[in-house]
Amino acid sequence: MFTIILISAFAAALLCTLILATSEFHIKYTGDATSGSAQKLHKQVVPRVGGIAVFSGLLIGMLAVGGQDANLAVDLLTILACLLPVYLTGFAEDITKKVSPSARYIAAALSGLLVSTVTDLRITHGDVWGIDALVAIPVIGMMFFVFAVASVSHAFNLIDGQNGLCAGVTIITCLAIMGQAYQYDLNTPLLLATLCAAANIGFLIFNYPFGRIFLGDAGAYLNGTVVAVATVQLIQGSGTLSPWYAVALLIYPIWETLFSMFRRISSGRSFSEPDSEHLHSLYFKAIRKYDGLWAKSSAPALWVLCAVFATIAAAISHSTLLCIVLIGLFCICYQLLYRHAHKVAQ
Repeated sequence: MFTIILISAFAAALLCTLILATSEFHIKYTGDATSGSAQKLHKQVVPRVGGIAVFSGLLIGMLAVGGQDANLAVDLLTILACLLPVYLTGFAEDITKKVSPSARYIAAALSGLLVSTVTDLRITHGDVWGIDALVAIPVIGMMFFVFAVASVSHAFNLIDGQNGLCAGVTIITCLAIMGQAYQYDLNTPLLLATLCAAANIGFLIFNYPFGRIFLGDAGAYLNGTVVAVATVQLIQGSGTLSPWYAVALLIYPIWETLFSMFRRISSGRSFSEPDSEHLHSLYFKAIRKYDGLWAKSSAPALWVLCAVFATIAAAISHSTLLCIVLIGLFCICYQLLYRHAHKVAQ
């Protein structure tokens, strides 16, 4: 296992190195503009195709798994193939900057549909009166799964606004999935989460703290989709974990998305309109006035927030009631932090 982790991380790091070494030849296509969007906080043009590195780390890691377990490698590669629509659509946006959010969401939904069709993975219960009866119908359970995958994928893209934030949250989430999957001897979600974490580690050393390369939409959407699939595999495979554990584990990107939609709509804007009013953006505005390495990104503070709640979620993962309470507690903490960040950033 350790060797496979090293191979996946090394592959991602090698691709990052190659992208940076050849940037003069492709930066006019792959570069992230320094202006023209409310979310642009960097001062130099940076390659935004780190998704290539993450995808390569996953692919090469899965091929390495084949040396130990061919059937498991086939399962993993099949899932990765199903994720090509969302990955390639995100990559098209990284290059052209002209792919709409709705098109990317549809691509994520298509990837979720492919995974569900090929692996028969779907939402089978929700511990909510009325919902369980609905998802017991296979096609509706599939629709819920597709919606969950597309939404989580989009949510991870939304938090990709600071050096290291999306990759770090992905690593933390994957570590939580790995711990649970190991306990239940669920090899597919275990390896999927392990390789995703390893690939993001290989990428992260180039992304944080100085932001030499960005994930781009391809990387962020890919991370979110992998995490969503692995989480559902974990819940369904365990047979005992609460379905609300998935929400508790992923509550940061989920709530960031829901709150951002509410905030934009309440101010009379389109819910998909980008802005610089996210929690990570406000905290960066507050700390960027200071010197030091820690002021390069607001990601570390949010890593801690994510890790704390992921740890608590793991401890109460069998209780639907406690998971729902934890979700409510996070939302309260988020709002308090948001108000504080908004005030300090003024």
